[in-house]
Amino acid sequence: MRKIVLVLCMVLVPATFADAETFMNPTPIDWAGETFGPAVPYPSEIEVSGLANAIESVTVTLYDVSHTYPCDLDILLVGPTGANVLLMSDAGFSYDIVDVDITIADGFPEVPTPIVEGTYCPTDFTGYLPDDFPAPAPAGPWGEELAVFSGLGGNGTWSLYAVDDASYDTGAIAGGWSISITQVPEPTMLSLLGLGGLALVRRRKAV
Repeated sequence: MRKIVLVLCMVLVPATFADAETFMNPTPIDWAGETFGPAVPYPSEIEVSGLANAIESVTVTLYDVSHTYPCDLDILLVGPTGANVLLMSDAGFSYDIVDVDITIADGFPEVPTPIVEGTYCPTDFTGYLPDDFPAPAPAGPWGEELAVFSGLGGNGTWSLYAVDDASYDTGAIAGGWSISITQVPEPTMLSLLGLGGLALVRRRKAV
């Protein structure tokens, strides 16, 4: 007699999040008629809540950025845990920009000169004026990639510090900014037949 035994294997399959969670602060960030120093507000803040898992990746978008000498701009992001990254500094040289949306994400090219709308990695060009973010911003050195937030909790206050580090020229981030957070997926349990299919175990028994 032959017996066929059906074996069920429980396999862990990672879940996926279809979309990142995006949080926005549309309040304009500008220099209130000044041409030098911290922007207003300083910092600009976004309160993030409702995230169940740790951070997998972070993307930041600056809306309607204008400046008559964008090389003056220094922009720092600080997360709820104090981890931070210098998003953009000394980029774009002297080429005017008007109402440009700039997205910062790891794995993309550096911010170009002249700056055009697009997605770029955190970019800090050296050889210009030293970066200086007045308190309450944290002192350097600052992170160089958004990956510094990976594995950390995302709930809490995210702070964007913007500084114009030279006189005469000015600008604004007129549309505010947003942060998009993708969470680390949790594994889910799926029942699969066999090792990727149907497993048959046969026994032979003498009659």
